[in-house]
Amino acid sequence: MTRNPTRILLLALMASSAIPHFATAQEAAEEPGDAGKQSDTQRVEDTIVVTGARAEGYLVSNPDVLGLGLSQREAPASVSVLSDQLLEDFGARNLATTVPFAPGVTNADNGGIQQEVFTIRGFRNDEFYINGIRQAVRAEGRRPIETIERVQVLKGPAGVEGSVTAPGGFVNIVTKKPQDDFSAVLFGGFGDENYLRVGGDVTGPVFDQNLSGRLITSFEREQFWRNGNDDRPRFTVAPSLLWNVTPDTDLLIEYEYNWVNDPLDRGVTFLRGAGLEDDFLPRTFSIHQNDDELISRTHRIDLDLKHRFNDVFSARFHYQRLDQELEADGFRNGEILNGASAAQLDDGLTFSGDPTSGVNNFPFDFELASNTFQLDLTAEFEFGATEHRVNAGGSLAEFEETFLAPDQDFIYDFFVAEIDIFNVDNDVEETTNLGPVVLPRSIRGDDIESIFGQWLGRWTDRFRTVATVRFDSFSFEERESFVGIGEEALNLLGAETPPPVGEPSGFDDNLVSYRLAGSYDLTDSLTGFAGYASSAQPQQGFTRDGGRIDPVTAKSIEGGLKLTLNSGRALATLTGYHIEQDDIALSDPTNDPAENFLLPLGGAEITGLELELAGKLTRDFGLYGGLAYQDSEITASDDPVVGNSFPNVPKF
Repeated sequence: MTRNPTRILLLALMASSAIPHFATAQEAAEEPGDAGKQSDTQRVEDTIVVTGARAEGYLVSNPDVLGLGLSQREAPASVSVLSDQLLEDFGARNLATTVPFAPGVTNADNGGIQQEVFTIRGFRNDEFYINGIRQAVRAEGRRPIETIERVQVLKGPAGVEGSVTAPGGFVNIVTKKPQDDFSAVLFGGFGDENYLRVGGDVTGPVFDQNLSGRLITSFEREQFWRNGNDDRPRFTVAPSLLWNVTPDTDLLIEYEYNWVNDPLDRGVTFLRGAGLEDDFLPRTFSIHQNDDELISRTHRIDLDLKHRFNDVFSARFHYQRLDQELEADGFRNGEILNGASAAQLDDGLTFSGDPTSGVNNFPFDFELASNTFQLDLTAEFEFGATEHRVNAGGSLAEFEETFLAPDQDFIYDFFVAEIDIFNVDNDVEETTNLGPVVLPRSIRGDDIESIFGQWLGRWTDRFRTVATVRFDSFSFEERESFVGIGEEALNLLGAETPPPVGEPSGFDDNLVSYRLAGSYDLTDSLTGFAGYASSAQPQQGFTRDGGRIDPVTAKSIEGGLKLTLNSGRALATLTGYHIEQDDIALSDPTNDPAENFLLPLGGAEITGLELELAGKLTRDFGLYGGLAYQDSEITASDDPVVGNSFPNVPKF
């Protein structure tokens, strides 16, 4: 994998700056992804007073989504923030039923797997950020709602605030942090479909006031949506510690473990002409079978060290580790009769007269690991009558995913079978045993080395500007490996040494993103804002002839008004925007089941209008709501689709 000299510079910066120089000064303002007691600080004589980014009903007082200490009203960008109070009042069980409440956000097709995937302003987004750190794209599983303090959706090309990201924006999860005051909460619920949920959340000081902790645990069980399937459980445990090392230095340590069993399921089968009610097979039937298993185990570790050197300079070092293991044993769509089920004609919709359908029993394991190191250096100063804040830093992010046989032994044991689509008991008749088969491990990984800078200028009490820029050096590699192969697998291959594998493939991209924006307080309660942003995102794939797919680029212009109501306890936002995206690539429609070639599509654009209202309209009445209009169009393509709207993107 190609290396960049940026890595050496960033490692040197982190090594020299991560060790705090102890000094007495005012605590740094809250950084992106922070919550809890280290958010906003002021000095009263010799006492450090720390206050949090407190939610006022459904409005968070200082979510700081741009990382520059701006309130939600001041930020010259469109931002939706779902507070902990909002999540609680929704009775949220997962993000898929909650995040789409933000205007311009809808659920996207996840292919039947566990990922919570969204479309933001018409563009699919597969990426999540946790506490401001980008997660590996393929990480799966429902994220535990119990550990979430708030959810922030930063819309439009926003890579400069995090990392390479989709043009519509990204979702950032801010986790719950330890608090100084003791509190303990037990929660639970039950309902139909055998639903059960129990858990607890305890926080407070540990030993003394310089160390506080938090422990969140939960267990959830519910009947899978198909009739006759077993309960699908989820278990979460999340301890965290916050240590005030000195009056100017804080160390936050978080750990989260999440265990989920959610099977692959691509929905109810549509079959025209088979005499079925509404042309759908009953919910008791599944090509994937009732005993399908897809278990995910996810570990996340966050280390966040913050130190303020003096009244001007402060630093933050953040490390995040994510490990995930997937264990699957079930059935997948069988590829027989040239890739089509015998029960369907070539259109995939119409009954052929043959009631059989092919399925594959396909056990596999999957491992994912990511490491992210990020250093932020901040300077806050006055120049004449103006105030300025400058953030600069860099990050190193490494992601690797490995697709391997169960028990990591290179040996797969699977078979092809046929099932009768009218057999609601899903009895399987094995037809061909394909195992044991020896296959190499498939390994994919990418490195992202980044340098970024942000500048906030407060020119008057009413006028402020933001200028940000980010450079990402992206390297991707895909390879196969027989490293660690055992004697049993070699015997099956009839070989004494591991067989050769193909040469690794990969590519490098240098990406630049930036934002120029400003906001102006027209009155004490009304603020106007406008901005221009540009971002780029690599596309991991190749054309059938081996050609590279260029990075997809996006440019956006937006503007709007933000109005505070009820003495600042509510905020209404009206935003108009236009996004243009170029060099889009899609899966090649001529791919067979084993191929994943891409096909350049062209360009697209979307114009939209969003209205959002969040907060308390009276002392006791809270409201969150929104409305979005989206007009999308494919503007350039080699296929005859120019002028068409995006699929699965509603106008309202």
